[in-house]
Amino acid sequence: MVSTITTENLARLAEQLLGSGQRVIAPARVAGMVVYKELSAAQEMLPDSAYVLPHASFKEFLFPRTECVLRYKFNEGKIDSTPAEPDKTPQVIIGSRPCDAASLPILDSVFGWDYKDAFYFQRRQNTTIISIACSKANESCYCTSVGHAPDETAGSDLLLKRVAPASVPAGRDAGTTTAGTEAGATYLVEVVTDKGKALLEKHAACFQQVDSAPATEVVKLEKKFDAEKIKPWLDTHFEDPLWQQIATKCMGCGTCAFGCPTCHCFDIVDEGDNKGGCRLKNWDTCGSSLFTLHGSGHNPRNKQEQRYRQRVMHKFKYYVEKFGQRACVGCGRCSDRCPVDMDLRGVLETIAKKEA
Repeated sequence: MVSTITTENLARLAEQLLGSGQRVIAPARVAGMVVYKELSAAQEMLPDSAYVLPHASFKEFLFPRTECVLRYKFNEGKIDSTPAEPDKTPQVIIGSRPCDAASLPILDSVFGWDYKDAFYFQRRQNTTIISIACSKANESCYCTSVGHAPDETAGSDLLLKRVAPASVPAGRDAGTTTAGTEAGATYLVEVVTDKGKALLEKHAACFQQVDSAPATEVVKLEKKFDAEKIKPWLDTHFEDPLWQQIATKCMGCGTCAFGCPTCHCFDIVDEGDNKGGCRLKNWDTCGSSLFTLHGSGHNPRNKQEQRYRQRVMHKFKYYVEKFGQRACVGCGRCSDRCPVDMDLRGVLETIAKKEA
């Protein structure tokens, strides 16, 4: 026996989760864009045919753009400090794409390396991921080129795959592919983790048991380049004219990093007054000139080409050496969102063709 779920029952599941006091995050339309949003009602959740990828990843729900980690008060020449408590609200992310879910094992490595980030891991523990395999892709998608897949399970607790029309049970509609006109798609449910199993069992009425797994629709995405050839070239080309050539357009705005599922740089700042304040952890980006600026005024990366090189080196050399995996899932947002059309995938294709 295997489980399936319909679009209607996925919305019903969201309603039950909201009713139990859990936070539910799902792709929704806000100001004309599809984004991961904390739902106030299940009706806000978009059908998966309405989007390929939300505008940015869901990492802000585990690693917020800004969060207080310590509060302090000045008290007669002394400082009284109180550590902030990690957010313990249970949350379920519905409708994630596999590339976004696959970012979690990558983030786990860096946040649990020499120091375990209690804020990140508390949210991680309290988060259940229900991903939907991709049945279509953008031109900029390249997950298969960096070792991932449109239907991979890494990071997901449950993975849903759209059932092919011919395999939909009698009386069911396989759904349409036009945004906003979903007519009741059916999904095969793959249980990936114990957390996913527990959710399925607790909300069993939302799922249907069938005797055998029906055929499913998953997009076929050809590899655009050989990722195995990238690191050998990076190992021997820290200095190379290519860096200046490709970084000429880069403005250092950070759009690529802020939309990326795996970028995790942050800054620590204190904000307050003469009575006290809060120590904040804020997103940051190695593409910014301020990122490495010393108090002395010296900047070891004082050119944009050096900062762009760092981004590529970090994802495809340093992270591989440290954790044995690339810090990229091939979602393509860095190319899609760049205001000056810098294309990381194109850069990687160029590097992969070069001799090490």
